[in-house]
Amino acid sequence: MTGTKSVASVIDTQPIGRFQIAIAAIGALALFCEGFDLQIISYVMPSIVEAWRIEPAKQGAILSAGYSGMLIGFLVLAPLASKIGAKRLVVCCLLAMGALNLATLFAPGAQSLVFCRVAVGLTLGGVVPPTLALVSELFPVRRRSALVAMLYLGTTSGIMIAGVAAWATLSRYGWRGAMAIGGVMPIIVALAVWRVWCESPVWLLARGPQGDARMKAILARLYPRAPSSDMLVAGEPCAPRAGGVAQLFVEQRLVGTLVLWAALSFNAVVYFFALSWLPLILVKIGATQQNAILASTLGNLGGIAAIATGFLMDRFGGARIVKAYFLTGAAFVLLVGAVLSPAVVVIAPAAFCLGFCVSGLQKGVSALAVTFYPPALRSTGLGWVLGVGRSGAILGPMAPGLLMQAGWTPAHIFYLMAAPLLLGGAGIAFMQVWYRQRSHAGTLPPAHVDLPDPANRAQTP
Repeated sequence: MTGTKSVASVIDTQPIGRFQIAIAAIGALALFCEGFDLQIISYVMPSIVEAWRIEPAKQGAILSAGYSGMLIGFLVLAPLASKIGAKRLVVCCLLAMGALNLATLFAPGAQSLVFCRVAVGLTLGGVVPPTLALVSELFPVRRRSALVAMLYLGTTSGIMIAGVAAWATLSRYGWRGAMAIGGVMPIIVALAVWRVWCESPVWLLARGPQGDARMKAILARLYPRAPSSDMLVAGEPCAPRAGGVAQLFVEQRLVGTLVLWAALSFNAVVYFFALSWLPLILVKIGATQQNAILASTLGNLGGIAAIATGFLMDRFGGARIVKAYFLTGAAFVLLVGAVLSPAVVVIAPAAFCLGFCVSGLQKGVSALAVTFYPPALRSTGLGWVLGVGRSGAILGPMAPGLLMQAGWTPAHIFYLMAAPLLLGGAGIAFMQVWYRQRSHAGTLPPAHVDLPDPANRAQTP
């Protein structure tokens, strides 16, 4: 070979190697910390309520505090990846997450606990988007939907292990013992990220000759058997200004950006409602705390099974699969409300199916965003999709507390939660039609060949 290749073309034409698998595995561990942190507070909440006598409205404030901080982190911290590098940002935020979770052990009351949860959530916003952006950048585009789903397996596993940790520690060490685990893990993962990960190719190539040399060394580690002549690389042609939020709305990205925001928001209402309130609701209708944790953890097995989402998207088209998940999720949230019972054997199957759909949608919409945005905008785009999308994560935990205080039954709250999923499916269908029409008319610029529309997927290398 003579001349140069873009980094993307090199990665797309080479097989996946051990170094890439190691990077992805550590990325899944980073998201494991996110899942553990988000769910552990729900599992220990009954113990906190018993110790501090907290009314339902304040319970909702504590449960939603972390999501509020995470929303800010997505919008403010994620774009910093284009300034300081995704690897450095993830390491700093994981270390801060661990320190703040350990500080939570000394919270004297509900107000200080809310403050700590907001701060921890802020650091989560600086972990998830750059992790997804950096790892997906180092994998072939034909495998990115499956990759995103596998990375989110870390989140789902963290949610499940949080239930196991709470079940094992609450009776002996109280809620602070369970929270201490959430303080130590991010620090360990931060050290692994710093030791193993490389930096974003797009970020390195924007740093001049020194970045070029580092990029070639990284490609040599990724593909040690490839001829050195194949490792001559160049930046991406016509790349948008890195990290510019305004770039999310130009070059025909406006409709896709708004729909992705809305779709993830609608799913987040249901997803985080189920994560936050299912254990409390089961206790409220007569289940023991141990059985409530067990039923919720079994329900989260559906999130583990939802790893199939990415493979289905790569095979049948992203928009088509995401639409189907929204519709079936609406059906299963109605079913959970209809069969709501303190008996684990009754509620667990319906909760499993609901968990499969809403967790699959979390993975699926994120995979659409990874495909939708070019590498230079990926961390910013993902940050804003997840940030605006997680606005539903605030409403999901908070609204049920207010509704129950106003006299709503748990079953009726589940019935209400079908509406956001139906709206999300309608939005993805609109997005699919919108871009399909413009693709057929030839009005889309070249940067949109990876749009999440099955009509365009044939053009994807």
